[in-house]
Amino acid sequence: MEQNARRLYQRGDLREGVSLEQARYILWTYSSLDLHELLVLRRGWTLERYSGFVAEGMLAALLSGGASESR
Repeated sequence: MEQNARRLYQRGDLREGVSLEQARYILWTYSSLDLHELLVLRRGWTLERYSGFVAEGMLAALLSGGASESR
């Protein structure tokens, strides 16, 4: 997570107000096995729904243009 967050930070890709530390926490949270367990294993989400949720969430939380800019 550190390397990915640092790369986004150094390139100036993080949305305004998101620090390097916050970026690490965001990436860590969305990559958590606990999140997968809660949504896929316990709540029955499909892997497609889960992966879309994670991707959209990361983009919106981290990047200046959010999910819409990356498409």
